[in-house]
Amino acid sequence: MLDRLDAETRAFHVEADHPWLSLMTPTVTPGRYAEELMRTYGFETSVEAALAYSRPLHHILEVPRVTRSGLIAQDLITLGFGAGHVARLPQCHTITPFSTVAEAFGWTYVIERPTLLHDALYKHLSVQLKPGSAFSYLEISRRSAAARWKALDTALDEFARTRELADRIVEAARAGFQTLLQWRREWDDGLARRAGAAPR
Repeated sequence: MLDRLDAETRAFHVEADHPWLSLMTPTVTPGRYAEELMRTYGFETSVEAALAYSRPLHHILEVPRVTRSGLIAQDLITLGFGAGHVARLPQCHTITPFSTVAEAFGWTYVIERPTLLHDALYKHLSVQLKPGSAFSYLEISRRSAAARWKALDTALDEFARTRELADRIVEAARAGFQTLLQWRREWDDGLARRAGAAPR
């Protein structure tokens, strides 16, 4: 099922990965890193909330168990943002609780897939920036990415036993990517100004 998701959402991958991969330069600044954390926070907080409020799914959907948005908030505070500032960051409010397990699985894939980049990002940014310990989010992701990815792989294969269920997961993942990319466009079009200037 993961192979099918990778293949059938590939059209979104380059645009989805670009903001993180654009940090892999020797000229990256703490401000640019903070901006990507803020943008990611607005999306992942909303997805995590949607998963949390989809309570009937909890006994079926075991992934993810560890939420990461709180770690992003911790990193932003380390980078110089006040707790109140972080609490007021824009969030992607178009995301609502999921009505089916298939939908939840598709959106989980969307937020888990970027963690496969986080080991390389951590190694690069920890050398280029050295901003104290502002890598809680990347570090927990890189440490747990392989185990979480394997757990998601197993859970997907156990759940998607029919073509119809598999199709619904793929459809949900596509919707998740579309929402992510639209969120980033909205951020670029003005949400970043509302969020406040990142420290340079």
